Parts: sequence; structure tokens; C-alpha cells
Amino acid sequence: MDLLIWKLLSVVGTSAFELWAGFPLGLSMDLPPWLIGAAAALGAWLAVLAVLIVRQVIPQRQTNTHSDKLVYRLARRYGACGLGLLGVIAFGAPLAMLTGLALGLPARSLFTWHTVGIGLWSLVGVSLLSLGQSL
Repeated sequence: MDLLIWKLLSVVGTSAFELWAGFPLGLSMDLPPWLIGAAAALGAWLAVLAVLIVRQVIPQRQTNTHSDKLVYRLARRYGACGLGLLGVIAFGAPLAMLTGLALGLPARSLFTWHTVGIGLWSLVGVSLLSLGQSL
């Protein structure tokens, strides 16, 4: 039982940096796919929550935004939904959250969409692991 806790903590810690990194780690430790997915989702979600907490503690500084740049145009077009669903998988949940906060997107909608994105991509990962193990 003690070894299982260390395995789960390893997957949670690895997934805090990148959601997909926890899946091969958990698979190499012979964990069941559903447990890998749950631990990976928990790690990514805790990282997003930590970013939100740190962002509330650090005083915010007003910057001169350049609304004509591509990043700002994409943020206006796709918003928190696009960043939460695609940013989680493209460059990691914490970095996607930081990017959204830096672009001035509302923290509540960012957190909601990141939670949905983490859950969705974790389900995809669990499905792929289960399919791979059944072959």
C-alpha cells in the first residue's frame, strides 16, 4: 500500500507540469488506466489551482497591451474556452492558465474551462491506455 501511494504521488507530481507525462509514467509502474487518469487529472488540476492562488497573492501590475498582436487577437476570438480545451494539451495546464491570466481573461471562466479540458483529455488518455492494453 505504501508503494502505491508513492506511485500515485509520482504521477500527480509529473502531471502537474504536463498532463500527458503522467500517463506513460503510470503505465510503466503497472497502475490501472483509470487510476493513472485520475492521478494525472488531479495533478494538472492542482497545478492550475496553485497558479490561481499565487496570482491572487502577487500584486498585479497594469501593462500597456498591444491589442493588434496575434496573441491578443486569438485570445479575443477563442477566449477561455479555447485556451482551456486546447492550451491544456498544447503547452500544459499551468502555462495555459498563466497565459490566459496574463492576457486578461477572467479567472473564473479560465478555471472552469481548464477543469473541463483536463477532464476531457484525461478521459481520452484513459481510453487510449485501455484500448492499448486490450490489444
